Amino acid sequence: MNHLTSLFLLFLITFPIVGLAQEQQTVENTNFEVQYPIKNTLKPVDAKKETQLILSKTDLDKEAATVLKQLVKNHAKASNKYRKSATLTREQQMELKELETRYKFELKQLLGEDNYRKLLVVVHTD
Repeated sequence: MNHLTSLFLLFLITFPIVGLAQEQQTVENTNFEVQYPIKNTLKPVDAKKETQLILSKTDLDKEAATVLKQLVKNHAKASNKYRKSATLTREQQMELKELETRYKFELKQLLGEDNYRKLLVVVHTD
């Protein structure tokens, strides 16, 4: 391989990296930000439907079912405050995400690992 060929190969190898760095710099220079508040497209949580769905897919005793109903009711009340508003600010989005995470954690603790897995939906893509 001669010197010119090796320089050309080096250029081909480094060109995508340089191009990517320039693209990244362009994005950073534009200071792109999502304009808040954004339009809210989330649907409210129906506590009764969600409770019935969970009870139909899991094996819970009467006491756990009562606790589940209260947990879902409290979650629906708290999250619907955000879900029913016409727009969401960034802070509201973060608060809603925190509520959802806490709810999933508490639900997993209440149901146990096996029952919680029954709620997860697996979608096969072929």
